[in-house]
Amino acid sequence: MKCFVISPIGADGSDMRAHADEVFNYIIGPALAHFGIESVRSDHMNEPGKISDQMYRAIFGHDLCIAVLTYANPNVYYELAVAQSACRPVVILIEKGSTLPFDVKDFRSLTYDLTITAYRQKTHIKRLISMLGKLEQAGWRGDDVFYAYRTQPPERADRAMIKINDVTTLKIPSEGENVTIRQLIDEGFEKNKARPRQRVPILDAEGRGKYVLHRSAIDAFVVPKKRPPDVDESTLSLRDLVLDPKLSDYIINSFLPLAPDDTLRDAKDLLDRNPYCLDILVTQDGTKNGVVVGWITNVMVLNAATI
Repeated sequence: MKCFVISPIGADGSDMRAHADEVFNYIIGPALAHFGIESVRSDHMNEPGKISDQMYRAIFGHDLCIAVLTYANPNVYYELAVAQSACRPVVILIEKGSTLPFDVKDFRSLTYDLTITAYRQKTHIKRLISMLGKLEQAGWRGDDVFYAYRTQPPERADRAMIKINDVTTLKIPSEGENVTIRQLIDEGFEKNKARPRQRVPILDAEGRGKYVLHRSAIDAFVVPKKRPPDVDESTLSLRDLVLDPKLSDYIINSFLPLAPDDTLRDAKDLLDRNPYCLDILVTQDGTKNGVVVGWITNVMVLNAATI
């Protein structure tokens, strides 16, 4: 394993370079060695090419980062931001007496000093080992500090749904299951012959949901029974379909209800728990007997989940 140490460097012979070397050699290096991790600092890289490219490769390619914020070096803060954006596990070090900026004061950090007592007692090595041990327990995974801003809140059902008045539906009387399969096809699936539908919500006269029928289910029901001219789409009824032993459960449970103020995440949870159901009807009160105001299909949920 490797750790990229984000640190102020300073010119050879400068106080900054001396400080950076002491922190690297007497705190960071020994603590990382406890875990068998190699420590790497940018001035130790001898590869040809742009320094910035080497820095990016180290941040993205190494297992973790330690950032030394003493001296408030702008390059260090930039590299820290890159590491956090990349969700790398990061530990922040800063010398006692220095002030952490407001934007980073809530992150995992350790204050240190370079006194003889701290060196002899290995005070800060032990503290850094303890902090690194917690990262080890977490599988060396970094926090996604920008998750809340990168992830959009789930969309409400009433904003994501297709309004029921904008789709082809078929309304039947409350006791209207004697409508024929031919009527379902002509007045629902093929009402617009230029754009035939593969699924159609069936509502009662008051606009409450009864079923969401798929053309594939209609065909699976009709084809084995079709015996022209005695048995065909004109003689088979919706009631026959609902009572069919192979399809009855599927038809009766062909949709799930959702309230308008529920979300697409709620819709996904419903469909995940009911894998044989592909449709959700959004109702005024969120119940199966409520008046339908919209329709959400499994395809819409899947597309939202993959954006």
